[in-house]
Amino acid sequence: MTINELSTRLRHKGFLRIHRSFLINTSWIIAVNNDAILLSGFKIPVGRSYKKEFDDVLKKFYAKRLF
Repeated sequence: MTINELSTRLRHKGFLRIHRSFLINTSWIIAVNNDAILLSGFKIPVGRSYKKEFDDVLKKFYAKRLF
């Protein structure tokens, strides 16, 4: 199974592809900056081609928490 297939299968369970080598569980995000996230003590880069989707998911997540 490829990471693309995993990403598609797990997307509705809170997983998100943020780099060609990383698929993350969004519930474990501790901190975010412009080019990386902190995930349970690991700094993981956000790939350029995944940045917009990641930003959109983050905005939706925080919008839900505000209301």
